[in-house]
Amino acid sequence: MAAYVCLVEVRLHINDSGSLKSKRKTLSSLKTQVRQRFGAAVAEIDGHETWQRATLLIALVGGAEVGARADDLER
Repeated sequence: MAAYVCLVEVRLHINDSGSLKSKRKTLSSLKTQVRQRFGAAVAEIDGHETWQRATLLIALVGGAEVGARADDLER
């Protein structure tokens, strides 16, 4: 059986965020939804100090279906 790893980098601009606390709340919700829906690992890798920007790295691991899951994630 072959194993595949797919990494997706997502750069976000959170327009409605007025503070770091607001941004963290939005990102927390988004990361939880991605984990539950796609079974992915999610980490914030950039934009820690800014209150409207964030960069997430999402990792998908599995068999040949990983490509289709990544396509769904991007949509």
